Amino acid sequence: MYRTADATGFNELGEENPKSIRYRSRAATHIEKRRFIDAKVSNAESQCKLGVEMIAASGPISIQGEYISAKVNRKSTFEDYSAKGFYTQVGWLVKGGNYKYKMKSARLAKPGPGSVELLARYNQTDLNDSDALIMGGKQKDITVGGTWYVNHNVLVKFHFTNVDLDENALNGEENFNMIQTRLQFSF
Repeated sequence: MYRTADATGFNELGEENPKSIRYRSRAATHIEKRRFIDAKVSNAESQCKLGVEMIAASGPISIQGEYISAKVNRKSTFEDYSAKGFYTQVGWLVKGGNYKYKMKSARLAKPGPGSVELLARYNQTDLNDSDALIMGGKQKDITVGGTWYVNHNVLVKFHFTNVDLDENALNGEENFNMIQTRLQFSF
């Protein structure tokens, strides 16, 4: 993906404000609204993102992952900015048969009623670029969990996540755990 930086308007003297691009991320949940790493790249001209993702399944085992690299081209007097991130996940249907791929949605199909799935996931996002003098923080998290597909309309999830933040994160160096559960109804 390539796109130019959005205009940010003009100041009180009628001069154009420097364009900026922002990258940020929260922990492995949308319940906690705070974002723990945040990089605002000023004097931006354009950005280029490269993303690669994959998903595969064989019998009761699935793997998936994604890698994203972003580069912000800045005005000539500023060093360009680079950030990157990736995740990888392994799933295992301990009960309920095999995974099936859905071409229409490019995802794995929901397993049948009564299925039990275990998963492990590792995620890392690095918004630090010392050459560009932008230290937005680095976040690593590990999740283990399970899902019980009660029937076609109800599922129960339980996840344990350990989050590790470096000294450049918004709250400084920090390591904490989260436990998440979900009871989901879909009709």
